[in-house]
Amino acid sequence: MKTRRVMVGLACVLASSSMALAQLGGGVSDNEGKLDPPTPQFKVEEGGETMPMIWTFLLIAAAVGANLVPTKRGHQD
Repeated sequence: MKTRRVMVGLACVLASSSMALAQLGGGVSDNEGKLDPPTPQFKVEEGGETMPMIWTFLLIAAAVGANLVPTKRGHQD
């Protein structure tokens, strides 16, 4: 029972020390710890928001218009 606790404790110590070593960043780096933002792989187009806004307003107008149509009640019980 005591050896099992020792082995579990040793495994925990080794696991935590390996995580700490991984966080140190032991690899060779060209930029010495400086982080650069990623560069986009696609072209970003400016000014492409007018068509979605037009479609949004048209859909809202269609929904409001459909709700404003009066209902036909031919007979009531």
